[in-house]
Amino acid sequence: MKMQTKKLDMQKLLAPAALVILYVVFSIFGKNFLTLDTVKNILESSYYIGFMAFGVTFIIITGGIDLTQWNIILNKAAVAAGDAAPVMLGIGNLLAVILDFIIVAFAMFLLVKAMNKLAALKKKDEEPAPEEPAGPTTEELLAEIRDLLKEQK
Repeated sequence: MKMQTKKLDMQKLLAPAALVILYVVFSIFGKNFLTLDTVKNILESSYYIGFMAFGVTFIIITGGIDLTQWNIILNKAAVAAGDAAPVMLGIGNLLAVILDFIIVAFAMFLLVKAMNKLAALKKKDEEPAPEEPAGPTTEELLAEIRDLLKEQK
């Protein structure tokens, strides 16, 4: 039993340890890898995965959330008196649909954001290098000619 527990603990630590090892290796062998910008880029690229993992973990721990069972009884007094059958407002269905919409909209937002970032990187790669200045401007040349003429007089 203890051997199996140790094996599970090692499996939990394997992925974070591999990431740390990769970061250290790239820091040593990469020229500009160990910078604040690199850490910022890594966090910007993966923050939403952490949020999703947190949400999935919450749902797994709670055993799932069935919002469709949430109802509001509109005629509590009549039901309590036994005069009428309960009239229920299925607020859970509305909440489930709203939550599904938010999840899909967030996923689409992340997809569009990633596509825009790729397009920007592609556009940045295609931009030509800035041209070097061709030399003195017309005004500078005329000023130089004027100065030379003044010196000759």
